Amino acid sequence: QLSCMDNPIALGTILFTCTYLATDILVEHYGPQAGTRAIGLGFAAVLMVSVLMTITIGIAPISCDPGQTHWIYLKAHQALETLFTPAPAILIASLISYGITQYLDVRIFNALKIKWNQKYLGLRSLISTLSTTFLDNVIFSVLAWKVLHPLMLSWGELWYTYIWGTYVLRLIVSFLNLPIIYLFKKK
Repeated sequence: QLSCMDNPIALGTILFTCTYLATDILVEHYGPQAGTRAIGLGFAAVLMVSVLMTITIGIAPISCDPGQTHWIYLKAHQALETLFTPAPAILIASLISYGITQYLDVRIFNALKIKWNQKYLGLRSLISTLSTTFLDNVIFSVLAWKVLHPLMLSWGELWYTYIWGTYVLRLIVSFLNLPIIYLFKKK
């Protein structure tokens, strides 16, 4: 976690911002249907991994004393439980915000592509990504921290730390992604 403020910002934000880059590249080369299919695949993959990890951590580890050889497996299982036990509020908020904003990103990017006659690739990517990642922050943060798993956060704290704070990081990543989208530009 990045603690540049009183409250941490998840570094997973960087990974999620890069998914917008991936769908923009797909839409640029293969059209909006390919971008939409990729969103569906990503959605299904998250669900599948969540189910498989839940099943995996649901299998009881070998019980043993700390001095026994198998004790390391018990510690590993406990670590997996900590990392992969799905937090329902976060999973649901993530899936809802991912589905809505990724789909919207594909639509905005493709509409700009058509409107600008396939020109201004970087600008199209920035406009679609920056508008939809902001919306993603709003949807996810409100659902995760106010609706599904209410935290003792003020609306100001939610707005400035979890929505704007994360958005600043996404803004930086989006600009850093620009050279990458040009690497995949059609010749």
